[in-house]
Amino acid sequence: MKNFSILLSAFIVLTFTQCKQDPSVRFKSKGGLRVILKLDESTISPTNQEEILKIREKTVNILNNRLNYFGVAPHIEWLEAENLLRMEIPEVKNSLAIHQLLETNAELEFRETMVLSDAKNLFTEADKRLTNILVSDIDKEAKKKTSQLQYPLLSKLFINQGYSGPIVGYVHQKDTNKVTEYLNRMEIKSQFPEELTFKWSAKPMMNSTEYYELYTIKRINQQNLVLKGDAITKAFVDVDNFQQPAISIIMNEAGSKMWEQLTGLNVGNAIAILLNHEVYSAPFVSEKITGNNCTIAGQFDSEEVQILVSLLNFAQLPVGVKIIQEEVISKP
Repeated sequence: MKNFSILLSAFIVLTFTQCKQDPSVRFKSKGGLRVILKLDESTISPTNQEEILKIREKTVNILNNRLNYFGVAPHIEWLEAENLLRMEIPEVKNSLAIHQLLETNAELEFRETMVLSDAKNLFTEADKRLTNILVSDIDKEAKKKTSQLQYPLLSKLFINQGYSGPIVGYVHQKDTNKVTEYLNRMEIKSQFPEELTFKWSAKPMMNSTEYYELYTIKRINQQNLVLKGDAITKAFVDVDNFQQPAISIIMNEAGSKMWEQLTGLNVGNAIAILLNHEVYSAPFVSEKITGNNCTIAGQFDSEEVQILVSLLNFAQLPVGVKIIQEEVISKP
């Protein structure tokens, strides 16, 4: 199979990270946007001025290419503070998209997943242990007021029972940070397999605006394979078998070999596709896949696809970039 289409199905979350942003950031305007960007040069040796200049030039080129690919042409100039950049972007319809294009370092990964056959028991034991830990952390007087403290984890995480895939459960958006905190405690980590790590879906599950899916992913080590974004030579806008927006990618030779190996070892299992550590989808592999191209399809809109393609084509920024000031420019 030379082209792998990741099709939308009932268990797959396919989305972009904009759901976790404040919706009020989005606006439509006939004018443009003026932003001040700050480059994080803390990782660069301050004595090596030549290296700094090269990194600044590369950063500006990547940002410019991203916006050009998205269909806008920015005016860019350096300010007196050498790591500050002013950018004026005409005809901005969605400021959130601009934020993503300027501040995101697109880290793409194809990761092996893990199925917890005894997930209910594992989480039940973890929940009991967590209860004991939380109760022991409070004083006797507080214990009287919290005597009804029960199920701190399982009151927030709803286990996906009867499903043999990598989606272990569902959590309300307001509880995702707390569940992450609980699962990252060393005492709770020890309740689960050592090679397991948990990752969130990029957007809420289908038919919901509030609940996110929790995925079980294998940690990156010498035994577990991972295909990274540096294997991509080109990404472009496409459509899936249902004529919905999709993303096609072409891999280099090393990436193609890794992809063939990764799919060959995971026939019957799911492979998770992550961007910036969030899961876009986790399709099951029906057979080993050969060739250098792959199509990622699903619940995208046309603008999300454009953003993703732009980020994948011009992915890694050499330094971090942060918008520290912005204002809408009225069109005369």
